[in-house]
Amino acid sequence: MKKYWELYPNLISKDSKGDFSFKVSFLNRTKRLSYFFGINRDGADALKNLYNFFTSSSQNNPPNYLYYFKKISNRNPANPVIMIFDNELVNKKKPLSKFANHCKLNEDSRNNLQTQLYVRLQDNLFLMTNPLVEGKEECEIEDLFGEDVLNTKISGKIFSREKKADPKEHYGKEIFSNFITNEYEKIDFENFKPMLDNLSRIVENYK
Repeated sequence: MKKYWELYPNLISKDSKGDFSFKVSFLNRTKRLSYFFGINRDGADALKNLYNFFTSSSQNNPPNYLYYFKKISNRNPANPVIMIFDNELVNKKKPLSKFANHCKLNEDSRNNLQTQLYVRLQDNLFLMTNPLVEGKEECEIEDLFGEDVLNTKISGKIFSREKKADPKEHYGKEIFSNFITNEYEKIDFENFKPMLDNLSRIVENYK
């Protein structure tokens, strides 16, 4: 967002001192969220539990918090909640495909997700994914970066997405994300614009 802050004023702003202010918030998966709500710190499958709190037909297990707070406040949620997955809908073993099955997405919704890259699930709850690039049938968000970025060496090591990669030769996603954050001004984020466009569109249209 920082790279294109002028294009998305409803997502981020920059003051005269050069400090950025995000107008969207990001879920911090804490131990407390894991303990009370089953939203684990790692893994996209944890978002199934979050989805259940918006859609459950039961008032107890799990509780439908969306219904509960709408009832006691007599108003709709003020802001949208957007779940973002890697674009791997065609792979039945991957989180997005499993989540789509969990949500029982119909054919029209699946087609919309493939073409528009987002779909409304329930009230203020949305599902979004990244675009496919280079003719790929499935695509992780890291694929949106160019090879020059993906092949960046840090302390003599190269990036690997594999959890069991040799730490003597590779660094993982956390170090990679820190590198992206620190070097964003030099990095090409052109492939991310469809995601930012959709994020901006969802926020704007939900008002």
